[in-house]
Amino acid sequence: MVREHNHRVNLHRKLYKKRPNPNNLRLLQEVVARARQVSLRAKEDKWLEWCATFSQHTSLGQMWRSVRTASGAAPPRLAAHPHPQQEAERLATIFTSRGSSNQLPLHTRRTQQQLQPHHDEAVREAMEVDDMTDRPFSLQELQQAKRRGRDTATGADGVPYSMLAHAGPAGDATLLATLNA
Repeated sequence: MVREHNHRVNLHRKLYKKRPNPNNLRLLQEVVARARQVSLRAKEDKWLEWCATFSQHTSLGQMWRSVRTASGAAPPRLAAHPHPQQEAERLATIFTSRGSSNQLPLHTRRTQQQLQPHHDEAVREAMEVDDMTDRPFSLQELQQAKRRGRDTATGADGVPYSMLAHAGPAGDATLLATLNA
């Protein structure tokens, strides 16, 4: 029923868009008003139907689960597997064995062994080159980041942004040293 009324609203919107005149506007307004009434009635009916699922025999736990679900907080989902940790470890073992170099053809493994010293040397050289992401943060960068911040929920450390924003020079120096460490 709601879908049908929404369809009518869309048809009348298209009609009004093609031929914007007072008569089509009035028709559109009437159809929108009727669609709202139907939608509200449908919501009310669904609400009453949902409320009727409770009785004196409904457990308090089930009632609270239903209330949390109705408010948008989904109930916790059951594990997809009865022993998820063991299954994850089993799958990881299978993945490692199939992804192992031992699964490669013999000529490919030999080529890898021959190239290993070159690979190790390339990694050593790359580790010696300074990258811009390895540079310590500057006080200016810290202050710029603090200007963009806003108070949100605290993280695992329990420190709110406003505390960092009002820490002063000594707090900034300590925070900068911590970040760069």
